[in-house]
Amino acid sequence: MIDWYVLLAPVFLLGVIALLGFVGCNWFYGLDETKPKTRPEPPTNFTAVAGDNRVALRWVDDPDGEVTGYTVFRGTAPGSVKEDYEPGVALSPSQIPYDDTTAKNGITYYYRVTESNAEGESDLSQEQSAKPMSPFGAFIIGVATNGTPNASGRAGRFGMAVHVVGPGDITIRKVGRAFDLGITAPHTVRIIDGATKQERGSATIDMNSETGGFGNLFKYGDVNPPVTVMSGSDFYVLSDEFNGGDRFYEQDTVVAARIEARITSAMESDPQGVIFTPAGGMGHTYGPVDFQY
Repeated sequence: MIDWYVLLAPVFLLGVIALLGFVGCNWFYGLDETKPKTRPEPPTNFTAVAGDNRVALRWVDDPDGEVTGYTVFRGTAPGSVKEDYEPGVALSPSQIPYDDTTAKNGITYYYRVTESNAEGESDLSQEQSAKPMSPFGAFIIGVATNGTPNASGRAGRFGMAVHVVGPGDITIRKVGRAFDLGITAPHTVRIIDGATKQERGSATIDMNSETGGFGNLFKYGDVNPPVTVMSGSDFYVLSDEFNGGDRFYEQDTVVAARIEARITSAMESDPQGVIFTPAGGMGHTYGPVDFQY
């Protein structure tokens, strides 16, 4: 005699086959469903953080991308497709995180990034921009005076002529004057446009305030609002000096400065700031005066 469950075995087998066909073997055996491989999604949370002659670029990968590499695109104007940017920089996963160390201070850069896997390259990420800048600080980094301060009592405006080398603009936030000649009266230091000879900004400096700059040689005052000077242009930084023995160092004072600009000569004018006369040569200054940016 044949048991009933033996006779029904083929029916049970057909049911199992039908179930597997309906829900899939992966579900039946507790396996994840296999996903088709595709090219990755663009990186997300893309950021560009400016530093000193560098931009730090950070992003988050497509979690399902199985990344094999990245390409960073950079331009000096906004873009929407790869052709709007410079040729991309190819990076391997081992080169992440990535800092753009070829960026120059004072230039605004626009970035996008793509991610690649075995199936291809993603679309462009969202665009981010950054403008590297030098750390805020004093322009003058070295001073060599003749050691003999002027005591003639000449009245006028005395200081230096400056040319912005670039490649970017600079924004002047403070101006300064040397204080080590026994001066206690406030001094006004002015920023004069080299082309128009018009005043761009100024600050009145409390000569009893805290010192700063190279060797704590200077007293500073805030320029409000700050003055931005374009790359390739010229300006003067001049201190108002008084009649009656106001003392400063003559134009054979030579200073060293940061690389974003250069001092083309000492500069003086009449008290009204109408007639401007260069004196000395490259790196020479009266005073000396200083500025911070």
